[in-house]
Amino acid sequence: MDGRRLRRFGRRRRRQSSLLPVGATAPDENAAYTVSCCYCDFKIRALNDALSRFGRRHAAWLRVWFSIGVGFSLTLLLALSFLLVWNLFAQRNSKDAAFFFLFGFSPSVSLADAAYLLLSTLISVSVHEFGHATAAACEGIQMEYIAVFFAILFPGALVAFNQDLLQSLPRFTVLRVYCAGIWHNAACCAVCGMLLFLMPLILFPFYKQCEGTMVLDVPSTSPLSGYLSPGDVIVSLDGIHIHNEQDWMEMAALLDKYTPQNSSHSKYPGLRAADGRKGYCVSNYMIEESKKIQFLDNQSACPNDFTAFVTVQCFDISISVNVSSEGDQLNKLENVYCLNANDIVKLKKCGDGWVISSTNGSHCVCSKVDI
Repeated sequence: MDGRRLRRFGRRRRRQSSLLPVGATAPDENAAYTVSCCYCDFKIRALNDALSRFGRRHAAWLRVWFSIGVGFSLTLLLALSFLLVWNLFAQRNSKDAAFFFLFGFSPSVSLADAAYLLLSTLISVSVHEFGHATAAACEGIQMEYIAVFFAILFPGALVAFNQDLLQSLPRFTVLRVYCAGIWHNAACCAVCGMLLFLMPLILFPFYKQCEGTMVLDVPSTSPLSGYLSPGDVIVSLDGIHIHNEQDWMEMAALLDKYTPQNSSHSKYPGLRAADGRKGYCVSNYMIEESKKIQFLDNQSACPNDFTAFVTVQCFDISISVNVSSEGDQLNKLENVYCLNANDIVKLKKCGDGWVISSTNGSHCVCSKVDI
């Protein structure tokens, strides 16, 4: 014996395992999980070495990057504190507004958007925790593990550090680690916004910009329900090319302003007053087919798939014609026909009432087989 005293430890008594939470270690030593009734997580240690090497290798510029994040986070803290106080006083009578401001979504959000909310949450927390991990690695702080968890229905993630080592560092260094998450979230939002702005350029071979307005939905009560379908692209309106939604709204408002609203035929209550300056050259064959449809249906209105059209007299554009009064328009009516509007708008235009002159002239010039 060399004089050293040896201390023997007896076998420790095994602790009784708790039911909640239940911790288990996976066969791989780099992973473990915890499961309970309201909480479960999955701890990952396989990324510790890779993140540590990355942080040490780029420590110089990472410290500058996260120092900028400290300034951004403190500025954002002051701005949001002011906004929170203002919102609490301005929206104190609205419960939904306060709920949205605190939790980021309104209780009236449809459950159909839950998948998008879950995906965006997973992306944001991943970027957030990556910021904390890289900030700690560049400061030489050992990371214990990364955990992905679900608390009830809300996903999240966390990074476990050596708390004693973290508290022994200078305060500004600790701020760099604490502010790295929100700084990375802000950078992620900036990148997503830039990608959204450049999306037409990125998808240029497969995507056309300012080529028309796409129909997203057509309510069943809309007069255009039988003529437009979701996915249709509107390229022009009354001869004017439509580039975007703003052009569509402006042109629709202009046409609604100058279109007569009075009914022009008591038998067809949904028929608006006809404008003799705007028309289409319709073949006699289509007119005869329209008469058969009206006779077979024997009803006072056109079927669902057809629209009421009236014939108007041709006129000389050198003669001033006032078609604003209902009496003049009634004199121009000769008959009413039920025609397919999808087929009519593809025919040759006549008249000078169009917003732009058609390529075939502004006179009401039709062939002998057309009216």
